[in-house]
Amino acid sequence: AMDANPKPEVGVMTSQQDTSSFVSIATIPEVLNRWINVVVPLDKYKGTGKYIAIRQYYGVQIMIDNVEVGPIGSVPPMYGNVTEVSENSIACNWVTTTPAPAYEVLYYTGSKDSVIVRVEGKENTVLTGLKNKSNYHIYVRSIYEDKEPSAWVKIAERATLALPMQLPYEDDFSVAEQNEQWSTAHTAESERTNNWIFGTNPTGSDTCLYISNYGTMYNYSKDRAHTYVYRPVVFEAGRQKLIVEWQSECSMSTASSSSGAPTSIYDYMTIHLIPAISN
Repeated sequence: AMDANPKPEVGVMTSQQDTSSFVSIATIPEVLNRWINVVVPLDKYKGTGKYIAIRQYYGVQIMIDNVEVGPIGSVPPMYGNVTEVSENSIACNWVTTTPAPAYEVLYYTGSKDSVIVRVEGKENTVLTGLKNKSNYHIYVRSIYEDKEPSAWVKIAERATLALPMQLPYEDDFSVAEQNEQWSTAHTAESERTNNWIFGTNPTGSDTCLYISNYGTMYNYSKDRAHTYVYRPVVFEAGRQKLIVEWQSECSMSTASSSSGAPTSIYDYMTIHLIPAISN
């Protein structure tokens, strides 16, 4: 019986006109929305077929790029994952069809701070001593004693966490170093449209945090204003409170327009307390 959720396969055909001649060699793993390396050992095939073929079933959407055919060398990992992130560390692992004796993991934030660490006999590691709230590019490759290293495979691009608030905590957004510890997130409809920024535009003198859809102006697209700003905090045992000053363009849905007629325009803000997660 056919698999209810068939996966794409790589195989060999003896005739390009006869689909029944297809012989499967390897199944392409299911990994959504990211490129992975699939190494297919063609020596597993013992027949007389002469066409390398990729079979895609109905309902399975795939993209293919960078096909290479050649002698078997160092087999690279297929893909990797970030499993845990802190202010100064990133834990990651990688998946491979052919485990190597060792691996090298490359990570960097820019062009001048790259670091390579060697990992022996396992498919995971923890990168330590990282800078807080910094975006890291992470790659891995297989290492063999009698072969050249494999190609680099990207594990992820991931940012370390910001330094958490230590209570008691006060912030008037006037200190640039403190402002750098805040992060933003967007829903799909607000990305690149409305962003939280630090500036003096709304008040003219005092620095504050506000939403802008032009980069500096105190204005936003009303139908796309779902945007978030956040920072980690360490709570001690006991009851805690949050006090925040805010103002809005129109704080009540019954506010009057310039003509004196009621409008349905309103602003609202919600404050969330979200438990810490690993990644």
